[in-house]
Amino acid sequence: MLSSESFKAKYGIYPVSKVYSIAQIEYIVDLILRKYNINRAYLYGDYAKNKAKENSVVSLDLLKGKNSPQLPALKLELTKALKKEVSLKDMLHDKDKDKMLIYRRHSRPLSY
Repeated sequence: MLSSESFKAKYGIYPVSKVYSIAQIEYIVDLILRKYNINRAYLYGDYAKNKAKENSVVSLDLLKGKNSPQLPALKLELTKALKKEVSLKDMLHDKDKDKMLIYRRHSRPLSY
């Protein structure tokens, strides 16, 4: 977890101290992922377990399509949009069961 000043130095913005609703995360993620070749995104961690706090990381598990963007560029865009730390991982290597589908390619956002 980065301090507020470290976050500002790394991303050029200050992080927000708030807990997003799932619908807010879905909306922001949908706006960004629709530009990329990502097939599905799952929310996991504190947000998926409904235990998020102001300093919780937004953790996403991605199922990428062919020619998907490099994760660092996507992570940077999501972090700047959410103004929170974002963790991305490739779902093909994940066995975590506590996750929630929040984005499906070629579809509207799931809950708003």
